[in-house]
Amino acid sequence: MSSTNEKDSSSTTLRAKNRSLAFVVLRVIQSLVEQVMEQLAAYLPGLNKSWTRSAPLPGGDFAPKESSKRIAEIARMVAGMEVRQAARLFHCYGTRCDLILDGVQRLEDLGEDFGHGLSAREVDYLMREEWVKSAQDILWRRTKLGLKFSFEQSARLEAHVAGRDTESYREARYGSVGSG
Repeated sequence: MSSTNEKDSSSTTLRAKNRSLAFVVLRVIQSLVEQVMEQLAAYLPGLNKSWTRSAPLPGGDFAPKESSKRIAEIARMVAGMEVRQAARLFHCYGTRCDLILDGVQRLEDLGEDFGHGLSAREVDYLMREEWVKSAQDILWRRTKLGLKFSFEQSARLEAHVAGRDTESYREARYGSVGSG
């Protein structure tokens, strides 16, 4: 019979392998797109040289070996935040979690906790910065917390998202966003 620590360790290892695989897939896709763009350059005068190979993804502007240090800093910075929650935030958003935590001193400053550490402040960030429009997008595409959320937690999140006006978030950030 395996202990809880062994299960947690194997689960963490599996998540790390999945993240690594996702990173490899993204880099392969990026490489293919760059090859296509190089071939199209002959037909599109003035097309700039590729810059994405060396550019970090949003929130990825840190050395991977800094992850543990940054997670510990987040947990220390926010009174009452467990390392597990700080790790989830950092793994989801990298350095962009600073946008979520700006001005936050205590865990309560993050607003309602919908479950598994997903806070109202994080949801508002997702709606404002990543243009999320539904709770399902948050639960299944952005955070994968749909695997853990109960029906009641999902319903509370749905109500919160439905009560927000995504257009006003975008206008506050980017100005008027016309449809035509």
